[in-house]
Amino acid sequence: MRGFIHQLLAQHPRLLPLVKKHYNERRLQRTGLPFRDVSQMLQSLVASLDMVNIVVDGLDEVASDKEKATLLKELKKLPARVMIFSRPLQLHFRELPSATIFSMEARDQDIENFVISSLLSHPSLQNSMARVEDTLRNIAMKIRQKCRGM
Repeated sequence: MRGFIHQLLAQHPRLLPLVKKHYNERRLQRTGLPFRDVSQMLQSLVASLDMVNIVVDGLDEVASDKEKATLLKELKKLPARVMIFSRPLQLHFRELPSATIFSMEARDQDIENFVISSLLSHPSLQNSMARVEDTLRNIAMKIRQKCRGM
């Protein structure tokens, strides 16, 4: 959530006065901001803007289910559009029942096709690789095997 605050302030510096008081108090006391204050700060920043889009990538990489649930509950409170990219988690359904879920999976052939087309369209490789299609397919196959669907 602190990351969202930082990004909002970087994109909208005019919002700095909304957090300056908290920053000055904590700096003088040399203490961290309590979660409750972080939550309120994020809510006031989002409410100050006309429309906010929040993108969360890799929610499945958050260590504990409790932290995931807390983040989702806080995001649910915000007047913002939220898009989450994550491997499937049942937690999403419980915490965000109104969410629309789109299933997207990388298939081995999709990955291989992407690698081949990227290499073929790369300007500096185009001349040398266009003549060596077998090498290109071998490279794509090895990348596909190593990436395990990512």
